[in-house]
Order: sequence, then C-alpha cells, then structure tokens
Amino acid sequence: MLSALIFGTDRETTSQLQQLCSLTKDVCVFRTLERYPQAHESMRLLNSFGPQLVFLGVDDEAAAEGVEHDIRSIQPATAILGVSARYKRPDVIESAFGGFSVCPIPCNPDEFRAAIFQALESVSSKKNASLFAFQPAKAGSGATTSALFVAHILATLAEKKVLVLECDLHAGPISMLYNLRPTYSIMDALEDSHRLTDQSWSEMVTHTGGIDVLSSVSRSGVRQVSPWGYQRLLSFVRGRYDVVIADLPEVVNNATEVIARTAQAVFVVTTPSSPSLFLAARRRYDLEARGVAAGKVKYIVNRKTFDRAIPREAGWAIDAEKIAAIPVDPSLVDASELAMDAVDSATLAEYTKVAEFCCGRSLLPKRSGFRRFWLEGWLRGSSRSPELYTTAAR
Repeated sequence: MLSALIFGTDRETTSQLQQLCSLTKDVCVFRTLERYPQAHESMRLLNSFGPQLVFLGVDDEAAAEGVEHDIRSIQPATAILGVSARYKRPDVIESAFGGFSVCPIPCNPDEFRAAIFQALESVSSKKNASLFAFQPAKAGSGATTSALFVAHILATLAEKKVLVLECDLHAGPISMLYNLRPTYSIMDALEDSHRLTDQSWSEMVTHTGGIDVLSSVSRSGVRQVSPWGYQRLLSFVRGRYDVVIADLPEVVNNATEVIARTAQAVFVVTTPSSPSLFLAARRRYDLEARGVAAGKVKYIVNRKTFDRAIPREAGWAIDAEKIAAIPVDPSLVDASELAMDAVDSATLAEYTKVAEFCCGRSLLPKRSGFRRFWLEGWLRGSSRSPELYTTAAR
C-alpha cells in the first residue's frame, strides 16, 4: 500500500483525488489539508506518517514551491505529484528545488496511476544504482542463469557492488542454484519496504560469490504483492548498490511493471527455437503496452548452435536488438548448481558482452585472441575468479 498526504487542494479536488486513490486500491491517504501547511506542520505530518507521496495543489504556484522546499528538506525521499483542476494536460513545474510533475484533475484511473509512477520514478532515478532486468521469452530460456553470470562479471571485472532481486515469486530457482536456505525472501523485503533499515537489510540479503542476493524462497509462501512495495524497495536499494539486477517472471504483472519501467534495459532471453523466438517478440509488445520504451528492450539468444541459423520467419524481429548469443554449453545443461569455473570461455565471453553493455565500457582488451586467453585463465582459477560461497551478509 502506497502512503500519501494531500496538501493545498480545494474541497472538490480533494474529493476527486480520494476517489481516484480508492479506485487504484493501493493508495492510502493518511491526512488531508485543504490549504498549504506551514513549515512546522509539514515537518510534523511528514515525520509522523513518512509518506511515499504527497499530492500538492498547484493553483498557487508560489505557495506550492514553498511547500515543495519544505518537503525536500524534511523528507527528500518523498515523491511529489502536483494536482490541479486548472491544468488541461500533464505538465511539469520547474523550480529551484527540483520541480515536479502535475496531473490534471479530473482524469481517468489509468492516467492517474501513470502520473503516480512518474512521480515515484523521478525520486528513484536520483539514486545511484543502475537497474537491469532479465525476462525469459518462455520458461526455461535461461534468464536466471544469464542474470547471475552478468551479475558476477560486473562484481568481479567491473568491481561493482551488485544486488540480484529474484522477482519470479512462484518459480525462482536462485536458491537451488546456490544451494541456499535463506531465512528471509524478497516477499519479506516487499512487505517491510516502508521500514527497511541498513540493519534489517543486512539480515535479509544473502552474500554469495561476491554479490548480494534476495531470493524468492519464503517459508510463508507467496502473498499478494503491491507495485508500491517494489517502488519503495528500489528507492532503498539503489542508494546502496552500484548495479541492481532483476530476474523477472515470463509475464510482467502490475507489480513487476515497476521494475521493467524503471530499468535501463530489459534483456529478453530466448532460445533459437521458433516458439521461443515468437514469444520473445511478443514480450517486447507486452512491455511496450506497460510503458517500457521499445529501445530499452534487448535480446539474448541462449543455447545457440553456430552451425545453425536462427529461423528467419521467427527471428527477424530480434536481429537489430540482439546483443549476445550464448553457445550451447554442456556445463549449463540441466545444471542443479551454478558453477562458473566449469563453463566454456566462449560462454563467458558472450555474457561479458552483456556486462559491458550494462556498465558502458569494455571489461577486457579487444586484441585478437587475448579475450579468449584471458577468460580461459580466469576460469582456471586466477586470483580474480569469483568464489562460490554462501555466508550471512555482513
């Protein structure tokens, strides 16, 4: 549930706002002021309720900017969404304190939800960590394995502090791949997202192989997830990591839409089979329908046999945005545990391409033959090779 306050709106606008919040089912308004609060009132209300969002009336822009300054000073992580009956279309108010978007009232529930997402994303994007998502074209495409390999490469070669979020709540295999039995899961983090602290986070996350993992295994089973839970979780972790990797389910839902929309790129992982390729193209259209820009969708072809071409009738749609082709690797066929030191150097080289895309720079020299030689040495256990171990996070 997303917590909110309403400041500086007239009675009619307030009524319409509360009705829209009720229709979204996930926004709880704790307190309403049909006027602009003084600084001491803003401090008391913000500190008492710790809202994720403030709806701010903008009929008096000068007064609204004063309240914005108070909010930014007291609770900088709180998002602000301007509202007004005078505006006929969405707009942005620029100010010396950062500015905020404005949603015209009345509007339909979909427009209202989109405006809230935009306000929340504007706060989340100010955090440091880059976010990348991996989504399978269909079950068993290898998205989870791809996400973990890229996470390890970013942690070792790029020396990034990396977090992996397992967002497939029903079938996430990360715990099995690492032979983990974590006490807490991503479900616990989502449910407690409004009161996460560094101490509670250190107890929830598991450190393994040089990365932090928040798996989906839960002793309490799968519960209902709110999109605002993901929004709050991202706001918390992006200030504490360099890169966040999200392992998505096959179909993005209303909750995981937050991840897809916020991500710098969504990597759709497909095998070379025609059904998987057709579904990979469909995933792009599904993501676009949820507000993900088409240019953010990239493709990884997994289990590619290089002496066989991708079926043209099924694979034409992904050619332009394909960034890696992972070869068939015997060590990854029906693997019950992830063992990076057992994979072929060609496999690691292709995953390195994805990691280089994520960090925006080359991770290995491009000289002919050197990449393969270097990777083979890395796999044999050089000092930079990741150790696969499981310990409680420090």
